[in-house]
Amino acid sequence: MNSAPSEKMMLLKKNRVNMKGDKKLTNKAIKLRDADHEGIREKNMFSKFSSLAFRLFVGLAICCLSIFLVSSPNLLLAQTGSTLRISPASGTVSQGVPATYSIFLDIESGESYGAGSYSFSYDSATLNLNSFTLNPNLFGVVNSNTPGTVLFNVVAPAGETGTLLLGTAEMTAVSSDSFSLILGLTDPPVDTVGVELPNLTIQNAAGTVGNDGPATIFVSSTTAGTANGVTFTDEDIIAYDIVSGTWSRHFDGSDVGLSGDALRDIDAFTILDDGSILLSISGPSTIPNVGAIDDSDIVRFIPTKIGPKTEGSYEMYFDGSDVGLDTDKEDIDGIAVLPDGRIIISTLGFAQTTKQFGNTLNSLDEDLIAFTPTSLGSNTSGYFSLYADGSDFGLEASTEDVWGIAISTDGGDVYLNPAWGFDTGLITGDIADFFVCEDVTVGSVASCGSQSLTFDGSISGIGSEYLDGIHVGFD
Repeated sequence: MNSAPSEKMMLLKKNRVNMKGDKKLTNKAIKLRDADHEGIREKNMFSKFSSLAFRLFVGLAICCLSIFLVSSPNLLLAQTGSTLRISPASGTVSQGVPATYSIFLDIESGESYGAGSYSFSYDSATLNLNSFTLNPNLFGVVNSNTPGTVLFNVVAPAGETGTLLLGTAEMTAVSSDSFSLILGLTDPPVDTVGVELPNLTIQNAAGTVGNDGPATIFVSSTTAGTANGVTFTDEDIIAYDIVSGTWSRHFDGSDVGLSGDALRDIDAFTILDDGSILLSISGPSTIPNVGAIDDSDIVRFIPTKIGPKTEGSYEMYFDGSDVGLDTDKEDIDGIAVLPDGRIIISTLGFAQTTKQFGNTLNSLDEDLIAFTPTSLGSNTSGYFSLYADGSDFGLEASTEDVWGIAISTDGGDVYLNPAWGFDTGLITGDIADFFVCEDVTVGSVASCGSQSLTFDGSISGIGSEYLDGIHVGFD
């Protein structure tokens, strides 16, 4: 009996034929197929390895860069918006008077920075750099070997925000030209991943030099010494030229009869407009042309020749005993003359003098008293008044006896030399320094509009000496 093949049998035969056909693939085809499969596997493994290596490389690079940025002293990590600036940015300074400029980094809140290398440049023909001081709270290195430029590194505390004081520069103008102060970076500012930030603002400073400042400083000392090669003794007056920074002997006391007696030490003096010198000595002695004088007297020296070879003559100018200065404590140790002719003095200790209408004026060694003369010379007369209480200027310590006085030509500024250094609360100085009280108010309640250091003995080469007389000369 014939029977037709079922659909199931037909499908089974078809599958068997296909399987046989598959077995008939050539060896080449099999090899190609297997090679393709192996290539795919290798490609997948390389892709996985490459991705892992790349991630490790990126991670290592970021780690190393972060360490470098934090530890390097040559990179400034200041974000956009920060400002590097000099203050004050403008103004007028007096020739020969030290002026202080501060360098600030203003960091916006939340920004980060690490370390920086900076340059501070100035006009060396106009300005002398007296000192450059880094903020002691920072770790820094200063190199000032380059003329006109100071290089300095700063490593700042991490996480600092607000205004950071990097350092200060004390400058003195030595010419009347205008000047500029310029800040720079020795490396570009970068952010925490090393991208340069060109928007860090740098604000420089500029100024002009006034012609009303001191041109020459005159001093006397308690002992003999040397100032930058110029020798002197305690009876001499030496002069410091602020512009050139050089010393010279202005008055040689040994040439005109002041040597040979320790009591002829000049312990107070001033120079009048005509070039004559008012001076007082440290004890009773005799001098040519006048004879016996005391430490409360003032004599006038009239020069015919001044300098290393001094010539001239003396005359009595102020007899202290005629107006009540007759005790050891009433030794005159500071002299100045006001434009109106009044004589300003200070004394070694407590002094008791007479005021205009017979009342008593008591003063201490830090005070300044004014004598209004009705006659001068061997018959001195007149009366005293309080010019300024030294404690009103901040001279309150027992060691702050005023040993030197100078007054500007208009009478508005008073220069004071305390004996053993000073700390007024506004300014400090050592034994060879003196300061100015500017825009002074005098009388029973005295005050200064401002105070600043006029003369730094250590910078000018006389820092080890005790100054016992000063005068400020103006051009």
